[in-house]
Amino acid sequence: MGLYVFEVLGTLLAFLPRGRLRPVVARVFGEEGPPVTALLQPRRLRQIRIDAAVVLLLFAVSGMAYGADWPFLAAMSA
Repeated sequence: MGLYVFEVLGTLLAFLPRGRLRPVVARVFGEEGPPVTALLQPRRLRQIRIDAAVVLLLFAVSGMAYGADWPFLAAMSA
């Protein structure tokens, strides 16, 4: 899969509720330690979610800019 597909999937994970996100983050970092605690702090998680929303918005705007040729954008992103 392409980089952009992974970026979109990772972005969508940021919108999971904190309780569901904790095991995912712990699995990525391999333990329930300081990185997990740091990423799940309310202020940081809020900023991550804002960034994720902006990324999704940019992907949507890109698709609209391509218009009828959006499948070409999707193919390049995969």
